[in-house]
Amino acid sequence: MMNATIVFECINGAGDPLLDQEKVSASDAIEAGLKLHVSMIVLWPAE
Repeated sequence: MMNATIVFECINGAGDPLLDQEKVSASDAIEAGLKLHVSMIVLWPAE
């Protein structure tokens, strides 16, 4: 199994406290009206 990190950037999230969290659920982001896009995907093999 691989490990992965996906990093998103937000177009309209300036000052939104939801983005202060390390993890944000998709439903919370949609509910808040955030416009997210993937900026980076990092994959590495499991140890």
